[in-house]
Amino acid sequence: MKKALYELSLMQAQQLIANRDITKEDYLEGILSRIADVEPYLHLFADFDPHVLRRDCSSLNSVSSTVQSNKPLLGIPIGVKDIIDTRQLKTQRGSRAFKGRIAPKAASVVQSIEEHGGLVLGKTVTTEFAWRSPGLTRNPWNLAHTPGGSSSGSAAGVASRCMPAAIGTQTLGSIIRPAAFCGVVGFKPSFGTIPRTGVYPLSPSLDHIGVFTRSVEDAAYLTSFLIKNDGVDFPHHSPLPIPSPLNWSNWSDAQKNMRPPKIALLKTSKWARVSVEQQQLIEKTALHLSQSGADVSVLDLPPSFDCIWDMADTIQFAEAAEINELLALEEPCRISSLTQTLVKKGLNIPMLEYVKAKRKQQELIAEFTQCLRGIDAVLTAPALGEAPKGLEDTGDAVFCTPFTFLGAPAITLPAGYSSNGLPLGIQLANDWGSDAKLLSVAAWVEKALNKIYTPRNLELKL
Repeated sequence: MKKALYELSLMQAQQLIANRDITKEDYLEGILSRIADVEPYLHLFADFDPHVLRRDCSSLNSVSSTVQSNKPLLGIPIGVKDIIDTRQLKTQRGSRAFKGRIAPKAASVVQSIEEHGGLVLGKTVTTEFAWRSPGLTRNPWNLAHTPGGSSSGSAAGVASRCMPAAIGTQTLGSIIRPAAFCGVVGFKPSFGTIPRTGVYPLSPSLDHIGVFTRSVEDAAYLTSFLIKNDGVDFPHHSPLPIPSPLNWSNWSDAQKNMRPPKIALLKTSKWARVSVEQQQLIEKTALHLSQSGADVSVLDLPPSFDCIWDMADTIQFAEAAEINELLALEEPCRISSLTQTLVKKGLNIPMLEYVKAKRKQQELIAEFTQCLRGIDAVLTAPALGEAPKGLEDTGDAVFCTPFTFLGAPAITLPAGYSSNGLPLGIQLANDWGSDAKLLSVAAWVEKALNKIYTPRNLELKL
């Protein structure tokens, strides 16, 4: 049976368009048809204009065929989270305080998408300021459940086949967790790897930009065109080195000779909070990877890492308060009570406590690298279990926070289902700067999982 155009993965669509087996206009119309069918139920978009999309798609025809062949994202529509500035669509940051706002220029990551021929499909729903006050987006696997947050629309949009890829952000767990809840791949590169210029900050010391796709290959392909240094995230005094580009051709070639990786099962001190189903999935995955040739061990982090969750809260609260203090004081009625509480908490944090947390962050980044010597990736849970029921709670980021705090790359892969039929995932991570290695391990794991994990067809119960 012929696959509908909207079901194509990013790489499948890219290759068909490049080979002229389909037109970018036909592909876009397939996506728009899918959106028309499900958007009234899923509420993926904060702003969406098919007329602008069609015009932007047509404008690509004015580019010479030689130039088009050098645009690796030509005609690929990509969802963009609503805290990321775009040129024509509104960026309202999930808040009434910025209703109707049009940004003066596109964010750096959006510029990269457009420079490579990609299209901004629409602005995907976010929680207010990427914090905890949820939007209207629902989980496509069960409309009664949350898609996770804060990158709600991005995760649900990729899962529901309304877009082949989307851009999100993560300050604690806002890429990994919703990707796991919605049964897609979510990749959070190393801190600062994708520039954050033009993205509304929640906590500049923790904010990351990442991608949602339906395969590891798609995630690597898209990310390779978004990585750059625009001089903002890595000034001269930065304690971290400037990230290296991810060369797509080199990475793709390396997969052909990928050896079985060394993977460490990491549970952390929070493991008892994980649901039985999620624990069983992680342990089943570890066993299967070992049987598939991976060298699987157990990693216990030193007690010095047990402070990560408190340190992350200290940094996040303090920085979010500095950013949103005037808004909370001058226009409290236009922001949520959750954001107001966030600001109040941050204003009560002593400066010395914040400084100590920042210093501890740098110490643990270095210590984590030492802990991972001889290990290609760690394996752990991406969330406590399936997506919670209801839209008020977007889930707990407890298993994502350590890697965000450490600026480390992390990726979640769909790997199973709960007894309620909701997706469950696994999370892989490595130390800062090991993005290409992590993606290689993830591609190997994804292939190994194909023997025990069969993705189910998503049937929206509208």
